[in-house]
Amino acid sequence: MPYPASDITPEQSIQIYVDGTHKRCTGCRQVRELEFFYDANLISKYGVLCTICKGPNYKSHRARKDKTKRQCNECSEIKPMSEFYDSGLKSKYGIKCKTCKGPGYSAKRARNNAFFSRKGRR
Repeated sequence: MPYPASDITPEQSIQIYVDGTHKRCTGCRQVRELEFFYDANLISKYGVLCTICKGPNYKSHRARKDKTKRQCNECSEIKPMSEFYDSGLKSKYGIKCKTCKGPGYSAKRARNNAFFSRKGRR
């Protein structure tokens, strides 16, 4: 795919890259000033896409997900994270709330874990 027409001559383009004041965007292929590539969330502080190509909905500009609440996969209610606590899981939080799991859930999981651990030894 050819690069779009630019008002910069090839000699100026070479000098711009040597000086390090400009960069070519991988999205629109335009040569832009370095400040268009600044992203505070990156380690190097400069990305490969210009801010024009990223736009307002790019992942680094999205609002962070609320980590204090979660939606239950069974009843679809939004509840606080304390309702999803499960000490038997590696992440410590499950996908079902305590109400939907019901009584005896931990005992059932313990039986299943014991059964499948014995089955693998045969």
